Amino acid sequence: MHPDIMEIRKLLEELTITLETTKTRIESLLFEHERTLSYCRGLESYVSRLKIDNYKLEVENKEFSKYHFQLCLLAENMACFIDTSPHNSPTRRPLLKHLIEGLEKQFSKDLFCFSERSYYRILKTEDGSILYTKYAQGTHRNTVSPRMSRIIAQFLDMAFGLLYTGKDYRIQRGPFHFVYNQYCEYLKQVGWPGKPCAESYLQKCVCKDNIRKVVKVAIYLENMIMTTMMNKICVCIILAMFLLLLPLFVLHLLQW
Repeated sequence: MHPDIMEIRKLLEELTITLETTKTRIESLLFEHERTLSYCRGLESYVSRLKIDNYKLEVENKEFSKYHFQLCLLAENMACFIDTSPHNSPTRRPLLKHLIEGLEKQFSKDLFCFSERSYYRILKTEDGSILYTKYAQGTHRNTVSPRMSRIIAQFLDMAFGLLYTGKDYRIQRGPFHFVYNQYCEYLKQVGWPGKPCAESYLQKCVCKDNIRKVVKVAIYLENMIMTTMMNKICVCIILAMFLLLLPLFVLHLLQW
């Protein structure tokens, strides 16, 4: 074989090997490129989620800052109130005991400006009943006597009878001021010497006694029944008049 042909053949084989190597390299680069693109897409999705989470955190931070400011203002108001209140006030120590409950000692001392000795004295303070008083001192409230309670129970039994046997509720017909007027009249009948109880107290007794008001459906049914009965009565009257006038009409025809 000619030497040039041999050399050309050798070059072709080398080129073929180079092309195969290049092809393998290109395929590897393409695969790496696809992996990089997929990783970049994942990063884009992750970055978008981070942006959303960051926006939510900013909104929550604004809300927290607002409430934090309100809480600081509340703490400042409480500290100012305690500072201006009389030191010998009977409500000062019990109130301070509830305010510093669960707080650190140093924070409590800095907030309300008292010494460590005062801090322990406040912790040992018993809860005064003055913090839980329902009414102002010197207030006298009228109480309902047992006899009035029995009269109210008797009146409710008379005014609101059971609707049907076996039911656990009773019916109130008409507005409540009408019921209260009936109650006042009943007190006169039984000879009660004092004043009647307030309308609000009687209404509380009614609410406790499981009494229901008449609903519109019941009123509609009653009206419908009354209308049906009136229609039947009218039909009966018309039939009776027709039967009374029928013989006269027949006689008139016969004479004619």
